[in-house]
Amino acid sequence: MSINLNDILTYGGAKFQVVKAATSKDINTLNNKINELSTIFRKNSTAYAVGSIVFSASLPSGFVLECTTAGTTASTEPTINNVTEGNTISDGTVTWTYRCLLMAKTALAINGNVLVFSNGTRIWVE
Repeated sequence: MSINLNDILTYGGAKFQVVKAATSKDINTLNNKINELSTIFRKNSTAYAVGSIVFSASLPSGFVLECTTAGTTASTEPTINNVTEGNTISDGTVTWTYRCLLMAKTALAINGNVLVFSNGTRIWVE
């Protein structure tokens, strides 16, 4: 994989820009970080447990989805609409509840700029 200065990398709807020259060590670090991030974006046809927290590029800034009924997501992402804290959306056999990061009841702690959720997910917030 060749990563160059100013390249834009996209994963799960999130875009990342390379802001310094990439060495092989940088590439390995970047790949590891992208793999970590892959666990926090909603995936098609994937099983989720109650309490799982995911992002979607379709959500307004500051919102996440919390799994409130376990199941398997649909083969395509549902249309995101009526995004209000506590509203729900069906996705395959999963029911997601919209959560505002400022109001998320599942956040256990804030360590500096990192939100720690009950399922172990950690989210960096600037």
